[in-house]
Amino acid sequence: MHTKNYSKGAIITTEGDLSDSAFYIKSGIVEIISNTPEGERVVGEHAAGDFFGEMGLILEAPRMATVRAQSEVVVEVYDLESFELEVIDDAEKRAAYLPNLFERMRLIYGLLRESTVPGTNPSKDDTHFPGVEMSFIPAGDSLPQVASQAKERRFELGCISLKTLRPLPGAKECVNVRINKFPYYIGRTSKSKILVENDFYINDPKPHKLSRGHCSIEKRGNQLIVRDRFSSLGTWVNGKQLGKSAGSFTAPLKPGDNELILGDDPDRYSFQISVDS
Repeated sequence: MHTKNYSKGAIITTEGDLSDSAFYIKSGIVEIISNTPEGERVVGEHAAGDFFGEMGLILEAPRMATVRAQSEVVVEVYDLESFELEVIDDAEKRAAYLPNLFERMRLIYGLLRESTVPGTNPSKDDTHFPGVEMSFIPAGDSLPQVASQAKERRFELGCISLKTLRPLPGAKECVNVRINKFPYYIGRTSKSKILVENDFYINDPKPHKLSRGHCSIEKRGNQLIVRDRFSSLGTWVNGKQLGKSAGSFTAPLKPGDNELILGDDPDRYSFQISVDS
């Protein structure tokens, strides 16, 4: 293993190249880029504490995407032997890696489920990983106006907040937190820190209405979305149902206030996601 620094805009891996190393981000943010017939699309991000590139290394498969430094980035670089010895066989590093792995399993399982649900025909307004990137369309704007503004529209950390209009069950105060990272994971408080890792934990007594890994707020290119993480009882965003029984796992967020309901009881876990416009 060795440490490597990348300046903002530097390419760390290139789609189609040989996968001969895995990476652990010590600091900074990287963006995941997929090449499409319409050009490159930013389909995700990784931040400090995340691993990337290890699946290609393990499977001896070409890189599935290009990874570019979105800021100054410091990574630990592992070949297969050092990944096994210093990550898999090391309790501390293994504990950091396994939540990453399980989160990807949730994503892949959800995508497989979404692609095989009978009658599911994703519309152009849906956001599917790693596919279409749709920009926000503010009221009164036309598609040409949005297209011309898309390159200028950027969402900074801290422009989004998660709120409740009344305290959650068992709480004394309303929730009001600023989102300071993407993806931002939301889920039920659990004793396990290996099976799932969240940024916002919710105490949910039995019978549970929330899953340990319930949903996430993510930045895909110029769009902000909510993704159901294959929860048991689903997620609702602005009246749209997400989850394994809905045939879709993602929904876009619009500028202003968005309604987020976790589970099947809107009176229990109802949130407001506010996006500064």
